[in-house]
Amino acid sequence: MRYAAGSQGNAEKYIVLAARYFFGGHALVSGLNHYLTFVPDIMPRNPEIAVRFMSVLLDSHLYDVVKVIEILCGLSLLTGLFIPIGLALEMPVSVIVCYLSLFIAPVPRSIYTGPREVILNLFLLSVYWGHFKVLALQARPAWKPIWRANAFRLDEKEKG
Repeated sequence: MRYAAGSQGNAEKYIVLAARYFFGGHALVSGLNHYLTFVPDIMPRNPEIAVRFMSVLLDSHLYDVVKVIEILCGLSLLTGLFIPIGLALEMPVSVIVCYLSLFIAPVPRSIYTGPREVILNLFLLSVYWGHFKVLALQARPAWKPIWRANAFRLDEKEKG
């Protein structure tokens, strides 16, 4: 991502970097906290639903998958590698966290966590929209299997 030499380009660059580092750091800490537990869990106001939901996630080991996704997204955003893939994988997690923090377990400490995650994720997805534009706007993409030699070359219309 290239920015103009003017101050507006620099401001945008720093806003995007701040959002990336904040969201990536939060995702990494949240994911690692499941395995290392350095931030205590909070007690929800509606424990029955939250406990049932969490017990299903833990018993099915889906919670481990969610936390691995958070770790990978956090590392992606902090290192700058595979950012669009990390953001796309993190979006369903962000929506579930938002739903849980607003409707299932609204406590003062976590009520801003869910909406903040969705807003940051949507903002960063909009910044990296160019990587998704081809997928979203192309009705019938050309079939290019990875095992073909020319699968990684861009067609003339894809270059422009």
